Amino acid sequence: MRAARLIKMVLLLQSRPSMTAAELARELEVSERTVTRDAQALSEAGVPVYADRGRVGGYRLVGGYRTRLTGLARGEAEVLFLSGVPGALREMGLEDAASAARLKVSAALLPSLRDAPRTAAQRFHLDAPAWFQEPQTPPLLPAVADAVWDDRPIRARYRRGEAEVERELEPYGLVLKAGVWYMCARAVAEGAGGGAGAADRGAAGTTGSGAPGTTGSGAARSGTAGTGTAGASAAGWDATGARAAGSGAADAGAAGPGAAGSGTAGTGTAGASAAGWDATGTGAAGSGAADSGAVGSVGGGAGAVGVGSFRMYRIDRFVAVEALEGLAGLDRRFERDQDFDLPVFWAEQAERFARSIMRAEVVVRLSATGVDRLPYVVDPVAARDALAVAEEADAQGWVTVTLGVESEEVAHTQLTALGPEAEVLAPRTLRRRFAEDAQRLARAYGM
Repeated sequence: MRAARLIKMVLLLQSRPSMTAAELARELEVSERTVTRDAQALSEAGVPVYADRGRVGGYRLVGGYRTRLTGLARGEAEVLFLSGVPGALREMGLEDAASAARLKVSAALLPSLRDAPRTAAQRFHLDAPAWFQEPQTPPLLPAVADAVWDDRPIRARYRRGEAEVERELEPYGLVLKAGVWYMCARAVAEGAGGGAGAADRGAAGTTGSGAPGTTGSGAARSGTAGTGTAGASAAGWDATGARAAGSGAADAGAAGPGAAGSGTAGTGTAGASAAGWDATGTGAAGSGAADSGAVGSVGGGAGAVGVGSFRMYRIDRFVAVEALEGLAGLDRRFERDQDFDLPVFWAEQAERFARSIMRAEVVVRLSATGVDRLPYVVDPVAARDALAVAEEADAQGWVTVTLGVESEEVAHTQLTALGPEAEVLAPRTLRRRFAEDAQRLARAYGM
């Protein structure tokens, strides 16, 4: 156990100029006194660990000391080669760098472990895109990836409905979800309002328009096209590719004290937005104004958002990306918030989005089989929440739950998949639809 900890300590010191005893203790999950003893043991073993004393002191390796990776076990070596997903690296333009890194690691391995790349590739393969979808690599993904790696702010122009909007962003990270690339970024303060907010630059779409608002009092805007169901948005998601179904979907909703927008789109299920995401490119966050641009040609206009908040952008909506330059044409860098955690942020926003679109409720009675199948036919988060507070089974073994759904239309489509394992109790209009379905089935089968 101690040997593994000593190796990890050496590798940590190799990867950084120096580390304090507190930092090492946190990484190694030991006390600072144990760190001091381990540093002494490494020094006695010939590893040149040097302790700088004083308020800004710490531990460092002297003379650029490096250790070869001969201490890797087979499992560790194989997992190392799994860490680089070839498809994603290729799409980001990092395939050559990853290949060179793998070669260097292979050369440093013991001869008995040099088949690790082959054994890992034989046992694991990631196919990220969803079924029945042709994977599309956004043409601007490599440029965005370069900016993410180098902490370089960018000026991005992207589509929002039929309009094009331009923003200055600090790109923090990339997420690949079901074959779709997203960028997490923070808005850069510019123009009027200084640090309080920055308005999107762009003309309104063919239907609907709105003037830029200011943070906390954003102006509302709306758009209408044909008939259908209006969606809802609470400051965010990408309505152009997040949750729209049918041939159109609208956004509506408020974010903080900002004014709300609304919109109705063509036939289909309404889209929805959740706080922290980018609605058709910009969304509102914190106390900014709400976006209401709908899928397709509905909506548009400019809106205000709070600077300093993180949002997600679909990279395939980007039209142009340009790295911003600093003084004298030098590369410009932004100072990254070290407390930002991309996986945690993504998970929180994804779950918030899943909850935010549940704008209606239905009461359903489920058999034991229906309970088991419920998470597979409705949103898993909604199913989990409903079952967590469900009443105990009745005398027939059936359970009654109150289920959050996007709309009655969506609930009808989803719950039909449960067949006779579900009975809708409310609302009455939905129960009537299922009763009519049952009568039509009985007639079709000659009953």
